[in-house]
Amino acid sequence: MASFSKRLTVHEVTELLEQGDIDDILDDVTDIFMEPPVNVNNDITDEDSDDDGPIGDINHMPASLLNAHIVIHDPDTENTEVAKKHKVSDKKIRKKIKQNISSRPKNKITKQNQDAQQTVLWRQGDLETPNIFVDDQKPNLFYNTLQPYELFELFFDQQVLEMIVDYSNNYASNKNQSLQIDVNELKCFLGILLLSGYNELSRRRMYWEKSPDTHNDLVSGAMRRNRFEQIFSYIHFCDNSKLDEHDKFSKIRPLLSMLNSRFLIHTPHQQFHSIDESMVPYFGRHGCKQFIRGKPIRFGFKIWVGTLRLGYVVWISPYQGKSGDLQNTEFGLGASVIISYANNLLAHRIAPYHLVFDNFFTGLPLLEKLSEMGLYGTGTIRSNRTKKCPINVAAMKKKERGSYESYVSDSGILVCAWKDNSTVTIASNNVGVEPVTAAKRWSVSDKKSIRLPQPQLIHLYNQNMGGVDRMDQNVSQYRISIRGKKWYSCIVSYSIDLAVQNAWQLHKLHTEKPMDLLAFRRHIATYYLQKFNKAPNPGRKGGKPSSYIPRYDGVMHYLVPQEKQTRCAECHQKTTSRCNKCDVGVHLKCNIEYHTLK
Repeated sequence: MASFSKRLTVHEVTELLEQGDIDDILDDVTDIFMEPPVNVNNDITDEDSDDDGPIGDINHMPASLLNAHIVIHDPDTENTEVAKKHKVSDKKIRKKIKQNISSRPKNKITKQNQDAQQTVLWRQGDLETPNIFVDDQKPNLFYNTLQPYELFELFFDQQVLEMIVDYSNNYASNKNQSLQIDVNELKCFLGILLLSGYNELSRRRMYWEKSPDTHNDLVSGAMRRNRFEQIFSYIHFCDNSKLDEHDKFSKIRPLLSMLNSRFLIHTPHQQFHSIDESMVPYFGRHGCKQFIRGKPIRFGFKIWVGTLRLGYVVWISPYQGKSGDLQNTEFGLGASVIISYANNLLAHRIAPYHLVFDNFFTGLPLLEKLSEMGLYGTGTIRSNRTKKCPINVAAMKKKERGSYESYVSDSGILVCAWKDNSTVTIASNNVGVEPVTAAKRWSVSDKKSIRLPQPQLIHLYNQNMGGVDRMDQNVSQYRISIRGKKWYSCIVSYSIDLAVQNAWQLHKLHTEKPMDLLAFRRHIATYYLQKFNKAPNPGRKGGKPSSYIPRYDGVMHYLVPQEKQTRCAECHQKTTSRCNKCDVGVHLKCNIEYHTLK
């Protein structure tokens, strides 16, 4: 019996057997067997080649188990000459296998070459039946009668405030602290945060200082400084015992979900919605922190935002990478954001919404998906996503300003290139080139304003795309300036600013003579501070200080374990135990010395 000097994998031998070509290569093949694993005498014989895969899975077998031998039997002789005679080149077999595999039809298309495999037919021209929906802008008398604080409470309503109060009190009690905050005191706390947006100081304690240049009677008369810092330390928005380990924003997910539902309920009924990204400034450490070069806010959390044309926020979703809750991720990250937003709109009200987005999101599969959902979409598109559209971008750059060229795919998607200072490529499944409008531009050569022909979908995109940018502008004007140590405090402040901004948008839409954003925000802050203030108990005036110090009373000072290491109050080294009464870290060896009066 003779065998090959080089082993083949089971997959390679199987390919030969399925094609029936093994007899063409070896006329004397009579047996094929799998040899025992290399580590047959070792303690472990079923270990996986993939550490992350399931143990014992047939798809994760080690290399030692995936080798086969093709054996040639020769009953007359078993000498080396016969073995050499029947030995076949390993390269010849592998070459035959590659030829067989390459000749097979490829049924599986990977995500990378899926666009290249699909053939799209293009014709030059315009959409035959463009359909444009007219917005319903009738004012709602319900919003017309509401005061600014009542509009704000459409989003931070009683249910949201009670949720924050319950979670905060539970969190404080788990830390052996008595917070005992109620809804009215929470409104006073929110009033101080709103005031810090337009009356900013370098340090938050300066609002309570007696210095004439920083003291604020409205703040100091509404809540004591230590009480504010206590609430700010223990305010919470979730149950820590029920956190979702796959959600990186589970600490604030209940708040975001409740605000999203309220944003959507009170959204004015309009067709055009814009989707873009927004940045929340953050300079600490977190796995979801982003850096985007060229943005006004370069470091922080990226938030997917859907808005109306003037900036009313309908939906927000923090970006958290692959572990996010986006839908239809097979279309890519950008398209999954659009589809998730579209599903939220359709779940609230079925209507022919028109979504506008930039080239980060746009692709022909996304527009086709929106058409299947009964929605419209328009967005700038990158040249490598047009599926070989015949538009010659290089030739367009040489044409004069105002030139345009458009093609329509067999699925009803229009792609148009328009020459301005640079070439802009845009795609839509609803709006075409006609009617062509006139765009006012400045001519450097003529030194005067000129009129350029502009396709209709370019005009519609420019008119409806800036909703997220307008929202960012409104929020950045009077952003809450009091910052906390918790990583999610900046997103909570951002959510409060969004609620104020949305309330102001409703106020503008349904009021003949609306306030500006500053007056609207001041109205809410002053109302909360004057209505829900608690006259602080006056401190002790004069007299000798009390000789009673709880640290040295020798009563009920028990050491309890703590989750995180803190500094020992006596030796200042790290410890995992703390005194339940003094609420400071103390070693067991330092307990007696710390609680003894020296």
